[in-house]
Amino acid sequence: MEFTQSNRSAQLIQTPAKCDLCEAETKIEWKCLNCNMLMCFKCKDKIHVKFKFAKDHIIIDVKDVGVYPEEMDFSELNCAEHPSQSAVMFCTPCDRLVCTSCISKFHNGHSFIEISEGYNIKMKIIKSDHNKANEKMNELTKRKRELSHVHIKDCAKYNELINNIEPDTSTVFGILLCPDNSLWIYDANVLQKVKPEGDKLTVESTFNINVLGMAITPTGDLLLYSGGSVLKEISGKTGTVTDSIYSVSPLYLTHVHVTKGGKVIVGVTSGLILYLEKGRRAVILMNKEGKHKTIYEHDKNNIQIFTRPYKIASTDNGNICIVDKLSEDFSGIVVLLSQDGNILHIYNGHREVNTEKKPFKPIRIVTTPSNKLVVPEFNILIFYILNNCGHLIT
Repeated sequence: MEFTQSNRSAQLIQTPAKCDLCEAETKIEWKCLNCNMLMCFKCKDKIHVKFKFAKDHIIIDVKDVGVYPEEMDFSELNCAEHPSQSAVMFCTPCDRLVCTSCISKFHNGHSFIEISEGYNIKMKIIKSDHNKANEKMNELTKRKRELSHVHIKDCAKYNELINNIEPDTSTVFGILLCPDNSLWIYDANVLQKVKPEGDKLTVESTFNINVLGMAITPTGDLLLYSGGSVLKEISGKTGTVTDSIYSVSPLYLTHVHVTKGGKVIVGVTSGLILYLEKGRRAVILMNKEGKHKTIYEHDKNNIQIFTRPYKIASTDNGNICIVDKLSEDFSGIVVLLSQDGNILHIYNGHREVNTEKKPFKPIRIVTTPSNKLVVPEFNILIFYILNNCGHLIT
């Protein structure tokens, strides 16, 4: 998080709280929200009650607000991109602090708020997430107690259970969840739709088809590609396989992604050779009717953006996230584009992990419900967490 990374520079001034009325007692128990006063028990009952309209004031336990008054000094925050410059604003679309250079070079046209306002927004989110985490922990604790009496007594029955929940695929390459909670599972040659029923997965349909990638539409239809220029579609209702309305001919598909709004985004190249020195390499945004709405191919200087668009994801604010493979050894970068095609950021790995001898090798990109990006790296047990503008969080 931007603020937590920069808090080393922020000066948090903390002094033991005293009663604002008697200015002597440090055992604070109450706060009046109307007067903005911290009070000891004695002053609350003896002095504050004499204030005009005191009976209408809202008084809360200090445990709900903390017993240390905090004052944040944001004047010494340095910009993460330009450490020699001070951060001056908070960019709301990119969720990060920015300096004047950032604003002119990378964030032109974005909306900004004061750093203090951005800090307050972040604190509200943290408190909300904390409350949700506590609720989840309580729920899991309750569930654990309910299941504590359950034991697997028969090893043979346990092995039978494991066999029953494994579909007839040799190596699972991908799993997708449908709106009706069924699952699409595929390996190199077999695609299956399965339905969880108790402790088993019931196979509803099986297709002998080579799947290179797939995505689910909001209506539950499956879009997939097996090479070529046209996405195939399997109806979520009837299970019939047809050529879809989504075509990129004469180009070739490299990936498919469906946004929450139902728009289809595909990666394309102009040839079957994986890494072309010449030719087209692009990302195409299509609407629900299959029309090509936007083609992302060149930057503002007319230089090709991609080498091979390999994996695609999207965020709620409309940014498009692409894993671009640079060579056959899986080395690559993560490119973040705005809806209008501006390159917001290019992430090329962590300087303490990735070097010239150990290049960054992203193999997937997934958007979380909180609009963060998760990028695993090939053959390394590392996940990079990026914000919705492609900057590293952790």
